[in-house]
Amino acid sequence: GAETPRETIPKRELSTRWAFYGSGYFATNVRCKESRWHPDALPRIGEDGGLCGRLAYVGIGKHACVGRPGGMLGQPKHAAAFGFTAEGDGRYKDEQVLVDCR
Repeated sequence: GAETPRETIPKRELSTRWAFYGSGYFATNVRCKESRWHPDALPRIGEDGGLCGRLAYVGIGKHACVGRPGGMLGQPKHAAAFGFTAEGDGRYKDEQVLVDCR
């Protein structure tokens, strides 16, 4: 059979930035800057960056936004995120570490 063309999303510019590794978010002028968001909110991590714990939190937030379980593995002076993917039979399968900054 003939394929039906997929609906396309209109192209438009989005003001977004993915999280990046950096310690600049410790600076008072960054933490206290005027913003609609709390300094530890996911959008602010994208704006201000972070180290492994904040970046792991982005991975956990991504999973939570799509209804998938995830969590953080805390280690001395380090953190990493993990998550699960739903299987067809309703069970969850563990994924590889989502964020590991080492």
